[in-house]
Amino acid sequence: MARYQLVCSDIDGTLLDPELRLSTENRETIQQAVDAGIIFAMVSGRFRAGMLFLQRELDITGPLSCFNGAYIEADGKTLYSKPLLFDQIRKADQIIKRRNIQSLIFTLDDWYIENKGYWYEHQIQMSRFAGHVGSFRESLQKLEQSGECPYKLLAKDLDTEKIAKIELELQDTFGDELSIFRSAPTNLEIVHSGIDKANTVTILADYYGIPVANIMAIGDFHNDLGMIQKAGLGIAMGNAVSIVKENAAYITGSNIESGVAAAIKKFILE
Repeated sequence: MARYQLVCSDIDGTLLDPELRLSTENRETIQQAVDAGIIFAMVSGRFRAGMLFLQRELDITGPLSCFNGAYIEADGKTLYSKPLLFDQIRKADQIIKRRNIQSLIFTLDDWYIENKGYWYEHQIQMSRFAGHVGSFRESLQKLEQSGECPYKLLAKDLDTEKIAKIELELQDTFGDELSIFRSAPTNLEIVHSGIDKANTVTILADYYGIPVANIMAIGDFHNDLGMIQKAGLGIAMGNAVSIVKENAAYITGSNIESGVAAAIKKFILE
């Protein structure tokens, strides 16, 4: 039996190429690993609906860790759930709007944006369906009345300096009340306090009865650092940022080179 029994893989910048496509090599290698009894967990900042279609494309089942670990499920069971408070969303969104930065709200299986444009089209490409366009004030009122809680507020801007500045401003405003970090140079994630992909490694290890030492984690960006450090084998993509590479035990190929498949072949299938 392979030493590594569970793979925690990031999606964007890792499993998918820059055009958000799943390579044939990644798909076939993951299917081979799952057929051999390996558990393949997708661990992403994405919401659940934006991950389920990838599972269908891979033709596999397995655990999902959404919103960087704010929601985790396996075998139809919710293992962990930490949504945001509505007042936190309203306060953070006001700060984001003052800086003329686009914001999006995510519930478990849906998304909300106030205006159509570049980021609206980009999110459709990522999630494969159109979200809700309209006033956040009205959307949040409806969600609050229905009892459906958002898990993430996302700030997006092509100006990476603006994203870096709003990150510091929000961190200064909220302190330990929220977890605020970048998942890409253009993306700022705002989730419940204490959220880190590292928690996914521990929660899945406990659920499946697998030692953390027998878990492999693969990622490319700052928000992947925690799970790469926590897992028994942390792997950085060839396109990963420097700090992730520095903390990884191994550097695989880039997301253009099907680096996920290469890592699974090297450490699990060979």
